Amino acid sequence: MVVAETGKLAIQHFMQKPYDLILMDMQMPEMGGIEATQLIRQIENGSSHIPIIAMTANAMNGDQQRCLDAGMDIC
Repeated sequence: MVVAETGKLAIQHFMQKPYDLILMDMQMPEMGGIEATQLIRQIENGSSHIPIIAMTANAMNGDQQRCLDAGMDIC
């Protein structure tokens, strides 16, 4: 298990080794969970699909759809 404190660090960890699952915080410094998920999906480019589960302490209207639209699997 690896903990990334920012969205940019999450991307760096993702690029260094494969993971079986990603728990993505919606609100991180530097890059939020939506943006990090979109970038991960671009990097995967259809070659793989790591499940990404959204985590948040502040669910707002529309967050679930934004998560799904970004490529998260469970919101």
